[in-house]
Amino acid sequence: VFSKEHQLMDVDIIRYKFLNCGLFARGQFVEVGQIHDTIRKFSQKISMPIWNQNAFKVGVCTCPPPGLV
Repeated sequence: VFSKEHQLMDVDIIRYKFLNCGLFARGQFVEVGQIHDTIRKFSQKISMPIWNQNAFKVGVCTCPPPGLV
């Protein structure tokens, strides 16, 4: 999820401090448990302010992207 080809910005995400993070998962087989596991693993690698440790906004759409029906 957090690899360079999926980012909207060109930065080394491990080097910087983030105030928040937005994720959008799309597809028929998206599971909320997988998203939570990914956030838990990723949050151990990045730096966030002590007062905002749960700063993840998650959107889930079960419809597949156009053209993949």
